[in-house]
Amino acid sequence: MHLDFKSGYSSVGDYYKFIHALFTGKLVGKAGFDELAADQKISYAGGIYYLGHGNVRIGGSDNSFQTYYMGTVDAKIGVVLFDNQGVFDGDNSVGFAIQAILAKSDPF
Repeated sequence: MHLDFKSGYSSVGDYYKFIHALFTGKLVGKAGFDELAADQKISYAGGIYYLGHGNVRIGGSDNSFQTYYMGTVDAKIGVVLFDNQGVFDGDNSVGFAIQAILAKSDPF
């Protein structure tokens, strides 16, 4: 199973809703997510990089437009970045830095 995160058109809010629905089992159910996620081992599976400790990174690019999600699999912390002139390493650094700040802050 593979989800092509980069080819669709959506707003940042709709992209986050999609990711949240995927991780919480509302999109493909728990069994579907478990199959897609390959038991969430530290690896790449189904378009998602599982980074350990419940953290994930999703990214894609199409026609010089990049989309990223950096966050937790429970979707309690998430950063969505869309850009049209970014650089992969720079985009990752910014996303992970924002995620680290959010992890230290009080829930709102």
